[in-house]
Parts: sequence; C-alpha cells; structure tokens
Amino acid sequence: MNSIEIATLTPAAETQDGLAELLVATVAAGGSVSFMHPLAPQAARGFWEKSLAAAARGERAVLG
Repeated sequence: MNSIEIATLTPAAETQDGLAELLVATVAAGGSVSFMHPLAPQAARGFWEKSLAAAARGERAVLG
C-alpha cells in the first residue's frame, strides 16, 4: 500500500527548478493549469519563486 507524506517545501533553488520543469511539461502536454503553451522555463521558475516565497511568509498554501 502506498503512503502519503506531507512535507514542507522550501524556496530552495532545486525545489523551484524541479517544480518549474514539472509545470512546463504539464503545460506542454495539454494541462493548461492557467498557463498557455509554450510556457518559458523562466516564467515557470518565476511563478514558483513567488509562490514559495509567499508560502514561506504564511500568505499562501502550496499543496501537491
């Protein structure tokens, strides 16, 4: 049986890079999730940089 783990994401560069790659791939595969194809990697990284910083300040929740 699979288990679910809840972990706090940090705004570390490797976290932002991984999430940005996943977002670009999702949009390229047709999952718009509020973005249009083609999504530039820099734009995806900027989105996650802002989102994770807001989460660290307690202004936003990031669930995944």
